[in-house]
Amino acid sequence: MDLSWLQTPLQALLRLQREVQQALGGAFRDATASEDGLQAAVLVLLALVFGMLHAIGPGHGKSVMVAYFVGQAAPLRQGLLSSVKLIGVHVGSAIVLVLAAVALLDISFGLRPADFPLVRRISYAGIAAVGLFLLVQALRGAPGRSHARGGGLLPYVVGLSPCPLTTIMMLAAVGTGAIVLGLIVSVAMALGMVVTVSAFALLAILARRRLLAVFERHRARIARIGRGFEVFGALAVTALGLLLLAGELA
Repeated sequence: MDLSWLQTPLQALLRLQREVQQALGGAFRDATASEDGLQAAVLVLLALVFGMLHAIGPGHGKSVMVAYFVGQAAPLRQGLLSSVKLIGVHVGSAIVLVLAAVALLDISFGLRPADFPLVRRISYAGIAAVGLFLLVQALRGAPGRSHARGGGLLPYVVGLSPCPLTTIMMLAAVGTGAIVLGLIVSVAMALGMVVTVSAFALLAILARRRLLAVFERHRARIARIGRGFEVFGALAVTALGLLLLAGELA
């Protein structure tokens, strides 16, 4: 299959992300060097926009969320709440780990607090484990229990992998002594990421409903179709977790 037509929009998106990131970095330097509230407001707005654009790219758990909500019947609010939890842990883990690393480690010794491979491996293994749990429950015909347990845990294990962008931002904030400003910018970026990730989750929920509605005429097959979605979604979550873990270990 020829996917060359995707290169142009992807290149344009990456170019736009780089431009916004450069503007964000410049605005952060200007805001830390000045007490002008307007510059701080521009910085927060740029962080919000960049968070939305940044989350469109690879990562941020979008594929895992889509795989899960395609396989599980869920209300729209569940897609929004799961996205908020995922990004909250994703950004929060980076903030906590950076602040803890800076407080406990001497950077001059060559240690790199911006890299947390063990945490990423735990996150990816957790995704695979939740996927296997959902698969077992789906094969047993217990969708309610799998949704309540596995689905409730999934955003946390997906988001456990620290956000690299937040890590860089917090390291810069610590280095300039503008920790509060760094936290505000990180929260603004997180809100932007939530907008994008929740959009993918909500689209997956609506697509599942629409597809099942198409088969509404064949009522005898609805249960089998729904169960098939559960098995497919669980397999997809498991495969994604294993692939991420394998790539990290390699």
